[in-house]
Amino acid sequence: MMVSRPAPKPMSKWAKGACMGVAILLVLALGIAVTDWTRGGDEDESSIQTDASMTEEGSSSDGNDADGSWRGLETAGIPKPGAWSRQRMSLAAIRDGKIDYGTKDGKTDYSADHPVAGLYGAIDTALATVNRLLDPESSDDEWNDVIRNGLAADGGGVEHPFSDASRWWWAQRRFQPDSLCSGQADSNYLAAKLDDGCSPDGAWTRKATDAITNNVYWYTDATGFPIPDGLQLDSRVNPQEIVSRAYDAVLISMDDGDWHVTMYCPATLSRPVVDRDGNEIDITRMKPGDEAYWNPASHVGVGTKQHPCQTVEVTVGGQKPFWAAVDGDYR
Repeated sequence: MMVSRPAPKPMSKWAKGACMGVAILLVLALGIAVTDWTRGGDEDESSIQTDASMTEEGSSSDGNDADGSWRGLETAGIPKPGAWSRQRMSLAAIRDGKIDYGTKDGKTDYSADHPVAGLYGAIDTALATVNRLLDPESSDDEWNDVIRNGLAADGGGVEHPFSDASRWWWAQRRFQPDSLCSGQADSNYLAAKLDDGCSPDGAWTRKATDAITNNVYWYTDATGFPIPDGLQLDSRVNPQEIVSRAYDAVLISMDDGDWHVTMYCPATLSRPVVDRDGNEIDITRMKPGDEAYWNPASHVGVGTKQHPCQTVEVTVGGQKPFWAAVDGDYR
């Protein structure tokens, strides 16, 4: 005799909801696992791209804030580092372990028009220093540490401290390219000529980034850079013709006049050859036809990843840089 089973009771609404929730979670988990498995080969590439981005825009070791921002520059209206501020060098073809003074096709290249990655050069170094100085969100202890320890010694081992102006004064400063044209800037100690960017009524007409420039060469009869210890010089040569090459200076036009940010770039005197990322390379180990980058003239400082430029002084409007042996406007 067959015994009939009672009809199953319908599932309660609560139980249905619980089962549906579990099913959704299982589907989502499976989707995440599949996505992670299919993208496994791209994860390293993604992390590399993130690191490269931080290197390009700057990390805490490059002089900006630990969170990757440029708060000081943004507050003062100063353009942030980018392709425009990258260090530029000439292309050097390597043959038989030596520099062939030209490109692969044999044409001499002294254009210095090849950007080299990394924030090791003069303008990027200057901007990183000014960013820390003008950061409105750093604590007083952090700001005081910048004032005490934010500058390196020059090539002679001498330190040139920041102005003793209060933090309040620094916080009021703003980027003002028009001061290059209005006469508000008391003096310009760089060889750069910027007058062609001024309109008849005294306004800056070029891009904002054009109002931030580094030196292109030194008037060596008007400089007084210290001679680094151990550097051997020909006594028949003006020492400034050699020593000045290890320095560069960046002009930033501000509302109180021209700021001059001076860099000491110790790698310059050895005339380094670097790869596209700014790494110093041994040309004797390069393959025939490989290319590298360098500054053949080396009139001003060159920074590398191993030996980056270091800020040694920041002078504000009306102040004279320590290396200027004469007064007056070079323009």
